[in-house]
Amino acid sequence: MIAFVVSVNGQRVCTIGVGDSGILGASVSWVGRSGEPGEPDLRIGGLDTRTDEHIRWPHTPEIKVGDTVTIQVIENDAVDTPTDRKTPAQLREEERAFLADMEAERRARFAAAGLPLPETINPTPPPQRRVAATPTTNFPHSPRRGNNRDTTVEAGQTGTCT
Repeated sequence: MIAFVVSVNGQRVCTIGVGDSGILGASVSWVGRSGEPGEPDLRIGGLDTRTDEHIRWPHTPEIKVGDTVTIQVIENDAVDTPTDRKTPAQLREEERAFLADMEAERRARFAAAGLPLPETINPTPPPQRRVAATPTTNFPHSPRRGNNRDTTVEAGQTGTCT
């Protein structure tokens, strides 16, 4: 199987793989905000499409400016066992719980400050809905661009109608 060997400063962090069907990812990101230093972040994960589970491997080390992150692509049957596997339903439940906690914290902050509570945030994301576009809709990202057939788009997408 295709596998990634992830190393930081020459020290192997893990070897990841999902077999013949899935998605692997190893990436470095950085987010900075005005007045906050921001720190780089190493993320390692994937999707096992046989079980539809999102997977993660051992906790990655913190990285900093000057570190070297290496991702080597290999063919190997031996990989490290994922430390975390979650179904889409488990991920949705975690998100609902997180949003409910955030809403409770927001309510507590407003109450502590003696302020009226503005519009309540719904901790359950709205269901996706599909809308049918007119046959002359021309969405730049659509594979059916300009072909005069019905195009189905996700609600909230934008495009130009002619």
